[in-house]
Amino acid sequence: MDEGKNRQVIIVVIVIVIILAIVGYLIGGVRGLSGMLSFLKYAVIGVLIVGMAVWAVWFLFIRKVRDDRVAMNVKKLIEQSKLTKPETISDLYMGGDKDHPQIRLGHIDGYSRIKNNLGEEIDIFVFKKFGLPMSLFEEPKVLRVSPGQHSKMIGDIVVEGISLVLVGGFLFINTEYLDIDKLDKTIKTEIIRDYTMDVMRDIKIISDQAVGINPEHTKMLEGRALMKIPSRTEPVPQQNEGSYENPGGR
Repeated sequence: MDEGKNRQVIIVVIVIVIILAIVGYLIGGVRGLSGMLSFLKYAVIGVLIVGMAVWAVWFLFIRKVRDDRVAMNVKKLIEQSKLTKPETISDLYMGGDKDHPQIRLGHIDGYSRIKNNLGEEIDIFVFKKFGLPMSLFEEPKVLRVSPGQHSKMIGDIVVEGISLVLVGGFLFINTEYLDIDKLDKTIKTEIIRDYTMDVMRDIKIISDQAVGINPEHTKMLEGRALMKIPSRTEPVPQQNEGSYENPGGR
């Protein structure tokens, strides 16, 4: 929904509230107006509660969670950035220019600095657009930007650009997106590196299982052995030569 439609919706809602308030006053005077305003207040609260409940159900149970390599790479950077976020930074802003106003991107939840495949330093900002409680049901967003493309690391951070571009699960400012080849190679290198580490880990697990030294696999085999039901077949006694009644077989 664009800005014009948002403005129209707000105007319609205000007009409806004014009409209901006038009707309430004409019907019941001051008490009617008070009752109508009280009804509107509780109606708005009810709509907000229902809307948040629907959104929470969708976020927790219905939405599809990506588990591909690109999403895993984004998740890894989010987790490490949340651990190293300085307490001195607050919100993230897009600087704009003479033709584009400054806009607030959201609250910074994480920060880290890494190097790309060319050895260049890259700053990672993890942020969310909304505050509590809506931020609980919002996916964190990841902005990758060169250290020289944002303000000092204190207070609100302003990045130099007028728009963001989404590539491979990451956000880039419009000026850095011009070097598409570098961005593609950087993201592919990180994904291949993580995939190689996962394959090496899986090879070790398979090798340990093959020679029987994997602790979890060994424990599973021991558990299966303990669960086997012992055989209840009794051995048949052997017949000795002769008997007490006929010793020696006579």
